[in-house]
Amino acid sequence: MNVRALWIVAIVVLLAAAGIFVFRSLSGEEPQVTGARTSAPLTTPVPLTTSVPASSSGANFVDPQPRTPTTVVKVVAVTGSGDPAPGYTVTEVSDAIEISGCFASRASVSPGVIRCGSTAASADVCWTTVNSPTLLCGITPWEKSLRRLKTSDKVDTIAAEPEPLPWGLELANGARCQLRNGGSWPGRADDYVGYYDCGGDSLYVVGKQDDGPVQRSAPVWTALVGGLSADNAEFPPPTKVRVVTAYFAARA
Repeated sequence: MNVRALWIVAIVVLLAAAGIFVFRSLSGEEPQVTGARTSAPLTTPVPLTTSVPASSSGANFVDPQPRTPTTVVKVVAVTGSGDPAPGYTVTEVSDAIEISGCFASRASVSPGVIRCGSTAASADVCWTTVNSPTLLCGITPWEKSLRRLKTSDKVDTIAAEPEPLPWGLELANGARCQLRNGGSWPGRADDYVGYYDCGGDSLYVVGKQDDGPVQRSAPVWTALVGGLSADNAEFPPPTKVRVVTAYFAARA
């Protein structure tokens, strides 16, 4: 076959291929490729929505029952005879440790519940007993455990404070907060100070010294929750949170 014949064959093949392509384009038929994975059609991406949990201390928290009145619980851990109340046990006996400097407990609504010693003694809620040197001291409002300590102070005439503060708070955001027991605490740049530790970083009940930490002029009590830091940093204004339950110490 001469060169001219080869050119004629090539032209015929090209024309035939072009005809097939035009036919498939007009008929809407797509060429099929075997052995390859086709991608899904491209669509406009939908932004992902992330469910951000409500911050227990921030403004994102929404109280599901904002009008439910606060429940007040009086914790009576010691009987009138000076024994642990039913359900309570003495888990620590520190007869060798004597504490002094006893005053009315800030968390008590009745006489006979006192606080003694330094912050390290953790004796801020202690019930006096008929054996006057012996005290039975609580750990938290939620634990039915007592510590036995002793003091040589005269404690049988100590009356309750006129305006006690709750020993513990349960807040609508789920936090449990315990009353501050002295010591050096972190602070913040504004006039708020810490009153309750809620067991989390930057999660405290705060208040101004003239106002106190808990607003209880209405059936629904509220507390201000905010952050504290060792370097007295600036924080957003504290958030008002409903107090679900307030715990005080009391005698039988």
